[in-house]
Amino acid sequence: MLLHTILILGFVYLFYRQLGKEQPILFSFAFISKVAGAVLLGYYYLHYAPANDTWSFFQMGCEVADLARTDLSAYVDFVFTGQYKATVTHWLYFEDRTSAMVKFISFFCWIGGNNYWVCALYFSLISFLSSWYLYFQIKNSKEEYANGAAVALFFIPSVVFWGSGIVKETLALAGLLYLTALFVRWATGKRLVWWHGALVIPALFFTWVFKYYWLAVFMAVLIPTVILLFVARKKALATWQWIGGWSVIFIVLVAIGSLAHPNFYLSRILLVVVANHDKYVELSSPDNVIHYSNLEPTVASILKNSPLAFVSGLFRPFVWEAKNPSALMASLETFMILLLTISFLFTLRKKINIQVIFPLLVYSATLCIFLALSTPNFGTLSRYRIGFLPFFIFVAVQGNPFIDYFVKRISFLKKR
Repeated sequence: MLLHTILILGFVYLFYRQLGKEQPILFSFAFISKVAGAVLLGYYYLHYAPANDTWSFFQMGCEVADLARTDLSAYVDFVFTGQYKATVTHWLYFEDRTSAMVKFISFFCWIGGNNYWVCALYFSLISFLSSWYLYFQIKNSKEEYANGAAVALFFIPSVVFWGSGIVKETLALAGLLYLTALFVRWATGKRLVWWHGALVIPALFFTWVFKYYWLAVFMAVLIPTVILLFVARKKALATWQWIGGWSVIFIVLVAIGSLAHPNFYLSRILLVVVANHDKYVELSSPDNVIHYSNLEPTVASILKNSPLAFVSGLFRPFVWEAKNPSALMASLETFMILLLTISFLFTLRKKINIQVIFPLLVYSATLCIFLALSTPNFGTLSRYRIGFLPFFIFVAVQGNPFIDYFVKRISFLKKR
């Protein structure tokens, strides 16, 4: 444990020398919060949560790591090909997502002596590096966006908690944030080097394997934005032209994507959404789910229930719906998000950058609606929503009086 702590701190220091020395206090706070999130998540699952994904992943990872210690060639063979010719054990039969997670964890179990907290430290490091790199790119591109990025990435409890520990969401969100950072870097005219491209491969892989629907919506929003940026560099576009052109490209991409693969057929997506919804309703307490109006796998039914899904995905559980301490904490966060959203609506009269705000709102709203429809359980939804929550919060804090006050109160974090 001590050895790996020293190694991680050494790597973080080198990273700080390159990208964090202008804001050492914020840098330290961001790193410590990610480590704390990973440790608290492990403790929470160990003592309080009935489901135990993180410890199950770890235990299976230890089994695979033991294979590496006894037969390294068999371990490498299994990790990269899925073939394992020795004694067949239960973890060979899990779905691809679980298998990929176990294989990834097994490396840290191997080098960390099957110590859960060592693995948690490395996951928090991955989360921190991707988050800070995105913050750094945003800050360098436009200083006025830096406060919003810091709040969205480092001060939202659920994002830190669910996006730092040994869970699939940590790797998927890290991949998504890294892809966003590369886009910001490219959009602001900065040069991309070879290692940027090398890291795109694992970023795409982990996001696709663990949360393919996050990546599908993300790419559907990213491609029109890239195309319009190319056009805008050649010809100035009015706001209505930009929104209209972006929307047309987005709709065409969604239509093409829905025909490209059976998993993306609209009829299949709706069936999967409703099937997942019914499963969660069956397994959950009636007090802990969103109750829709006769949800069916039809376009009309989805559209009818979308407003409730959007509101619930962002702002529920409400405080009076919280039945236990963890639900109460989630409800306090959603209440804060509600206040930020209301105050943001009053800032719309101010000049905003539609090229930044509009795509982020489309991404957040689309993912929010489909996640809330397919995952109506409040507890699970609070975990899954981190796929869009940092992007929505970034929008909601732009020119927001609440955030202006908050930033003044924590201004010491930005000082040398």
